[in-house]
Amino acid sequence: LVTHEVNATGSLNIIAAAARVTPRDLLLVETDAPFLTPTPWRGRPNASYLIPVTMRALAELQGADLDELCGAVMVNGRRAFSLA
Repeated sequence: LVTHEVNATGSLNIIAAAARVTPRDLLLVETDAPFLTPTPWRGRPNASYLIPVTMRALAELQGADLDELCGAVMVNGRRAFSLA
């Protein structure tokens, strides 16, 4: 599985390019980097309440429906942690 954090919302083109082509069945989203808060909240602590910001950015980058992408990430998370 591939995890994308909030840099997908920023100006790092290499991260955005990777996020665009990551297959849905391999995608996870996380907030483990407390200093990599999504744009426009840079400078504040990162936390799970900001995951929707990252999910919206990923959906836009992939040209995907947000609800479908969220469902795919939830399935992937369950699979990754043996909760499926």
